[in-house]
Amino acid sequence: MSKRPIIKIHSKKRDTFGIEKLEKTLFFLKKISYFYVAEKVFGLSTFFAVDVWVLSFLTFSMIGYVASFIITATSLQVLCVVLAAIRIFEVLIYLIFTMLFAQRKKGTADLRSYRRWLILLVSNYLEIILWFGMFYSILFTAGSLKIHSEHYAIAILRESLAFMVANSTGTLGEFSKLSLLVTIQNFVGLFLTLVVATRVISLLPRLKSSDTSES
Repeated sequence: MSKRPIIKIHSKKRDTFGIEKLEKTLFFLKKISYFYVAEKVFGLSTFFAVDVWVLSFLTFSMIGYVASFIITATSLQVLCVVLAAIRIFEVLIYLIFTMLFAQRKKGTADLRSYRRWLILLVSNYLEIILWFGMFYSILFTAGSLKIHSEHYAIAILRESLAFMVANSTGTLGEFSKLSLLVTIQNFVGLFLTLVVATRVISLLPRLKSSDTSES
């Protein structure tokens, strides 16, 4: 009785797993967002819907910042903080996912245009400034933060903008009590600043030189 040759089937070994794991992680984290729920319930998947979504939340952040100086009920203040924190998390996750894993799908692209994306990025940037400004204004309204300025609404907004680039104008008092919140905003702000800056640079027209050695 002859022995049949043993055929070994070698599966293709993966030389890396980091990208796949990161994509799966980000895809899971995307579920912790308002847009994921809206996309599943209302089918918001068009570029127009995304534009409306981003601009709507920019408007909400403006309203939230103004309202934070009026709202004094602790329960409402906590609710505003939680809702804004989820939105900030959503912006970061979707931005990272779009940057790393935007690709062609069924004849359409995840990115409508780079200029459109830049406009949405700037909108997100302003929105984040306002949300963090709302956090500081709530602390100010609750009596947990001192503002060294008579025009406190403008001062808080200016300080929130400064924190986005890891800077400070010295307007907020008792800075040590805000170390965790400020550190979080510094990381978020620097990330968004770099993303916006690199996108702006990539859209600049390429200059042509008459020097042949530089072509």
